[in-house]
Amino acid sequence: MYSLGIRKLLPQILPELRGLESISENFSDVFVGGGSVALAVAKDFPNTTLHLNDRDPRIAAFWKVVSNDSVHELIKRLDVVPTVELFNKIKGMKCATDIDHALKAYFLNRTAYNGIPRATPIGGIKQNGKFKIDSHYNFPKLKELILGCNKLLAGKTVVTCKDFREVLSAPMENTAIYLDPPYIVKGNGLYGIDMTNQDHCDLATMLKHCDNWLLSYDDCDLSRNLYASEIISEIPARYCNRNNWTPRKELLITKRDGKRNRNIMSVPSVANGVMDILIN
Repeated sequence: MYSLGIRKLLPQILPELRGLESISENFSDVFVGGGSVALAVAKDFPNTTLHLNDRDPRIAAFWKVVSNDSVHELIKRLDVVPTVELFNKIKGMKCATDIDHALKAYFLNRTAYNGIPRATPIGGIKQNGKFKIDSHYNFPKLKELILGCNKLLAGKTVVTCKDFREVLSAPMENTAIYLDPPYIVKGNGLYGIDMTNQDHCDLATMLKHCDNWLLSYDDCDLSRNLYASEIISEIPARYCNRNNWTPRKELLITKRDGKRNRNIMSVPSVANGVMDILIN
């Protein structure tokens, strides 16, 4: 559930994913975040088994709850009117259950600046900003979105909260793997769990031993150096942070001799900076 949304890069990502072997059987999203890609795969391949992972316990709990019958309790608890007082209460809440974690993750995503859990509420503490704390909190629409996710995921989804090293060390035969790790440049602070440069190096090392994966990354010297021997495709994007639009490039990377077919990517892209498919 990351702040720089991947949803509008789907026209470029999905053709590449469809070229991976076994995607119609097993799909692993190692950094599931906002879930845009996983949900799109679930829709395109209704018989595939999904493994969704995120190291952030709040995000993992959200997808665990949404993919089972606990979703109805979560929806019940989300039926509130956002206020700064409630924002502070939920932000400081000590979570004892998956539903607590899921509530905290989703509520803060919808009410904090750019969906960043560490940020202040939309509109500020005094609510004197252009947009208010409830500007992204249309409960009937949220309920519809969450139930739609449940319909796509129920009965075929396993959710874990593990470090990527543990996930990639497990047997991954006949599994298509997608990875959208936290950005290298300016990524720390945007996510619930940060990654160091050493973490990014470790990820690249582990992927050398996998051959059926697609990776999306920010375009920077480190990402290009780590994957210089692989196939790197550039796609145009632009990101919005507090209504300031910035043109950027996103990288799609895959193993040069991996189990896949090359696809020509030519669809222009715009990514909005307000979360993945769950923020509209």
